[in-house]
Amino acid sequence: MTRKWRDELGLEPEKVHANLVNTFGNLSLTSYNSELSNLSFLEKKVKLENTHIELNRWILQQASWGASEIEERAKKMLSTGNSIWKGTLD
Repeated sequence: MTRKWRDELGLEPEKVHANLVNTFGNLSLTSYNSELSNLSFLEKKVKLENTHIELNRWILQQASWGASEIEERAKKMLSTGNSIWKGTLD
């Protein structure tokens, strides 16, 4: 984790990183993931500005990227998925 990301993740960056780095709310689809790598959040937003993947558009509306944003995105994505793909009622 870079110094920029430690600063962006707040008071307990190692804990936030360990708990949320590979979770649903923190993952995104891109064709240039290696380019994004450890860029700061603002630099990633610039790279994602022209995304055609709707799941990434919510990220662009955020002022920062930390635990609350990651958790909120996961909830929103789960809610969207549940409304699209309804399971059977057994």
